[in-house]
Amino acid sequence: MYGEVWVRSVRYLGVLLVVVTLSACASIPSLTQGQAGKEAMSQTSEKFKVNVAKIQAAFASGKVMQAYTWAKSMKHDDVDYAKSQKFLKQVINPARLRLLRHYKAIAKRAERQKKWYQALFNYKQAAEFSAKPEVFDSNIQSMGRHIQQNRLDILLAQRRLEDHAWLQGMQAYALSRDMGEHDAILSAFSIKFHQELDHRIEQAYIDAAAYAKQQQWVPAYVLAESHLRLLPDSARGEALMVEVRKNWPAWLKTSKKPKHQAYKRERKVVTPIAKKHVEVILSKDEILALLQQKKWSQAQDAAYVYRKHQGESAEAFFKQVETQVKAEADTLFQAGSLAFRHEHIDQAVHLWGRAVELDPQNERYLDALQRAVVLQDRLHLLRQDNKK
Repeated sequence: MYGEVWVRSVRYLGVLLVVVTLSACASIPSLTQGQAGKEAMSQTSEKFKVNVAKIQAAFASGKVMQAYTWAKSMKHDDVDYAKSQKFLKQVINPARLRLLRHYKAIAKRAERQKKWYQALFNYKQAAEFSAKPEVFDSNIQSMGRHIQQNRLDILLAQRRLEDHAWLQGMQAYALSRDMGEHDAILSAFSIKFHQELDHRIEQAYIDAAAYAKQQQWVPAYVLAESHLRLLPDSARGEALMVEVRKNWPAWLKTSKKPKHQAYKRERKVVTPIAKKHVEVILSKDEILALLQQKKWSQAQDAAYVYRKHQGESAEAFFKQVETQVKAEADTLFQAGSLAFRHEHIDQAVHLWGRAVELDPQNERYLDALQRAVVLQDRLHLLRQDNKK
């Protein structure tokens, strides 16, 4: 995150240098273009010159590695060199190492618990605070491989289970073929089933080919195998599978195809005091009243129940409620963005959290909230250091 801020600052500086240079040339005719450029660059570099105050401000706002980079870049003849190195040694480095150890410990614990996504995220955070981030390359690569293997195992098991049900359907309709010739209803069901099966077979190939083109070999393999399971004599399916296997990572292992599907259902434990949940269906006026009271989540849930029970006739009303709720989510997001720009991180997390609650599918809200939570976590750790 902070690396991105630094890159944007450098880009902005480059643009500003050009603008200032052009302005100098136009306003001072007596100077040559070279002289004007030098003067403009001198003024600009003075304005953006790194000093100990800027290093301390960056650190206070949670930009630890930006402060670290700036302090390390200070030259020996700089007037703030001694102060910056003292701040680096006594404040920045201890905080950096504390954050590194913090994220590394979380990553190790998550890895032991086989929480691969959490481990990957925290290894990346640890690398960000390391003076030698390449030390964590093997950890990051390993977590990525575990994630892909886990994804493959889940997708294969689920797709095979679904295909098994389709194959059973094919067998059932084949056994009733003689009866179906004299039964219009049974025949209609059989025709509909085979149309849907043909669509599944075709779509599996189309999607597998698309994933292969993107070099996404895990979903390509799952779907190509499904296509061939349902249509074993497919020449194009075999050709596609050859391509997938040719590019298949050696570390990815595919489980053997089971001869038959045997799945055990988990036993459900029902406590004596458990009560059946009864949905309350509110009227349109009651739902609109919730919107007026700014009870957005309640209104959204009530509109969903209303649509479920009223059917297509309630679709327009549901969209009306959704539009108002999403507008409120956007208002909260904008307020959170303003708070974040003013470095009110806790407030930004609160506002963006409410926006995500109202519109959980919005990737922009989710990304902003994640970045803010990471920064909030860092600032809390730094504040704990200051209290000690």
